[in-house]
Amino acid sequence: MGEIVDATHAVWRHALPRVLGAPWEPRDDQLDMALSVARALERGGVLVVEAPTGIGKSLAYLVPLLVAARESGRRAAVATCTRTLQRQLATRDLPAAVEAVGGRVRGAVLMGRAAYACRRAVARMLERDDLDAGRRAWLDALAVDATGDLEALNGASEHLDGALRAAVACPPRDRACRGCDWRSECTLFEARRRALEAHVVLANQSLLMSDVAADGALLGPLDALVVDEAHHLDGVATDFLSVTVGRRLVRGHVTSVVPVDVDDRLEAIVATHPTVRAAREAFHRACSRAEQALESLFEALDAHAPGGPAQRVRCVEGMPMLVAAEPAGRALREALDDLARAAGTLREAAADEATDATFEDVAAAAREAAEAVGVVLAAADEERVFYAERRDGRVRAICAAPIDVASRLGELLSSIAPAAVLTSATLAVGDDFAYALRRFGVEGIAEAHRYASPFDLAACRRVYVAAWMPPPDAPGFAGAAARVVAEVQRRFGRRHLVLATSYAQAGALVRELDRLGSAPAGVLAQTEGGSRADLLQRFRATPGAVLVGLASFWEGIDLPGDAVEIVSVLRLPFRVPDDPVVQARAQRLREAGEDPFTAMFVPDAVLRLRQGVGRLIRTGRDRGAVLLFDRRAATARYGPSLVAAATGGAEVVDDADALVDRLRAFFDATPPR
Repeated sequence: MGEIVDATHAVWRHALPRVLGAPWEPRDDQLDMALSVARALERGGVLVVEAPTGIGKSLAYLVPLLVAARESGRRAAVATCTRTLQRQLATRDLPAAVEAVGGRVRGAVLMGRAAYACRRAVARMLERDDLDAGRRAWLDALAVDATGDLEALNGASEHLDGALRAAVACPPRDRACRGCDWRSECTLFEARRRALEAHVVLANQSLLMSDVAADGALLGPLDALVVDEAHHLDGVATDFLSVTVGRRLVRGHVTSVVPVDVDDRLEAIVATHPTVRAAREAFHRACSRAEQALESLFEALDAHAPGGPAQRVRCVEGMPMLVAAEPAGRALREALDDLARAAGTLREAAADEATDATFEDVAAAAREAAEAVGVVLAAADEERVFYAERRDGRVRAICAAPIDVASRLGELLSSIAPAAVLTSATLAVGDDFAYALRRFGVEGIAEAHRYASPFDLAACRRVYVAAWMPPPDAPGFAGAAARVVAEVQRRFGRRHLVLATSYAQAGALVRELDRLGSAPAGVLAQTEGGSRADLLQRFRATPGAVLVGLASFWEGIDLPGDAVEIVSVLRLPFRVPDDPVVQARAQRLREAGEDPFTAMFVPDAVLRLRQGVGRLIRTGRDRGAVLLFDRRAATARYGPSLVAAATGGAEVVDDADALVDRLRAFFDATPPR
């Protein structure tokens, strides 16, 4: 064994038991994962690890990372997808691991710009006289908070609505902070300084992509990278590499680089440089023209958008909507070019070091935006799929997404650091990693390990398929599902998480449950508003409640013990087949001679179902039942094998009475522990 492996083993056997204390004790799989990570750090390359809940994967990668930092000064980044996991690492796992390795290493947390409060913006907000007492108190606390983390303070969920966040968050680009009087107190730049000095930086996957685009300026040189919640990585990469033209293109992308006090600085120059006033007025006129041209573009898109309920409508070269929008798009590109020239003229007229970079950036951003408009409206790149994003009957954005991100990810993982570890609770389909390795672009170069659940799932969990239910698309499905949920609640009164795959499906179920009025403790629903954190808090506090959740409840929530004892899945979580990105990737598979259903749709559904089912058993003391309401799990050709790969197997039930009987027998045989 090498130096890092030996030291990791020593920390595991001697320091961790002392630091963590009872009831923690060394677990074979957790130690094996830690040693696998240590070996990857020593030899380099890509390691892919599936580690289910209960393995303790966070410590299994943090300890060897910190040992490598202690032994040879190596630097690493850990990129998560959710803030929940990032907070857990920062507040619990990283401090414990640092103490275990002897404390001679430094960790830091770095988030995206929008996660931090702008000191100047908070101060200006507090000058307003229309704030209610609660928001004023929260902003007062935020003004002196050392971290500037918008969501960390008590009361954040109550006061931090979208408008307030936009008003007090750091500007979207660094240049907007140029010359800021508050720079010495800026929490964002202080967080970046700490990150560059740290041995292990806790970031997120989006920030990782931004760091790659910035040539490592945010995270600094890295010797190792760990991507946790790695099953999201290709989706994050798709979003990052997409080109989007939205309704805030001018204000959100182009003029967002202008500091709020730039007019004050220009006014001071006007007295000695009269031409600046005219150039400034021309610049503001150009901004207004670009805003008007952007609005005209979206009016044209709205007027000619195809009908139908789809939120994403695929765009192809020459389609009527794009042809109709072409004149408005051309006018917008011309307005953005004019804006770029006006910014250049103003920079030259001002001849002021403090404003030079600002207007250079405006000009560059305007040219970049003009290019993006041309790309999305032409819809002609064979390596991209184009679509219109719709909401409430209006086109909100025109987008171009890469069809293939795997090759880009493979290049990224090979270049960002000598050693990369990709880990998640759900990566393999059965025992097969082929789908994950293809998504990450690491086929043929990665080593893969899979650990079994440390829990006795056969004893503490049952999975039932309600085979008598109508098909999920049938008109009577919501009513039939509601009757089963209501009866289960009436009979057993346990907290019940119901997972839906669409807003319409969830809303229909909630309406039917309300009509029946037989969920005694009440129904909580994501469709009725409220943050995920608030809904979970109310759910935990209400024995016997039903919580109906959408995509964000399928993963990333922890409800141990009796916080949830029944999880129902209304529909097998296949990707929407007419989503433009899904369509384009399916077509690529067909062109390569593969069947998209077996190569993409089924393995993806397996992993998504595993995430949803995974909300149930979170500790060795948990027990509960999973109800699958989609009859295809039993009747379709692919159903039993899909369910077996996701759950290990299920019992098929033919009527509601039989389901109640089996639930009663299971819960009677497994009393609370």
